[in-house]
Amino acid sequence: MLEGLSVIFGMDILSNFDVEINPKNKKLKLLSPTPIATANIDDFIPPLKAKLGVMLAEVQINDNGPFIFMLDTGAESIFISQKLASQLNISTAEREEIRVQGFCGIEMAESASLAKVKMGNYELANLETVILSSPVLKL
Repeated sequence: MLEGLSVIFGMDILSNFDVEINPKNKKLKLLSPTPIATANIDDFIPPLKAKLGVMLAEVQINDNGPFIFMLDTGAESIFISQKLASQLNISTAEREEIRVQGFCGIEMAESASLAKVKMGNYELANLETVILSSPVLKL
């Protein structure tokens, strides 16, 4: 656990606000919720679902899927399971061993590149991913 950590804000609190996060200056701003204008509805990523207090979204990777991903605004990378890496045919030659420190401590992992990640109408290319064996991904 992080030293001095007293609270974890979950969706039970955050879902009542619009949230603005600035990772450069490490600031979080809670704003009054704004009504969704129907003209901008295509800018949103449908459908988000909540499970175990976290938000989930459907994501396509390299034209495969959809896969269910947990949205974690505090994560520094995309994390995928060993099982999903195998499904995506990410060969061992494409992987590099790394060590990661997260909520559960330090563990061994692998890094690789994803050619295309698509969520809703948004698509990004050549994203680095971390391949984990963590039990968290089995939830």
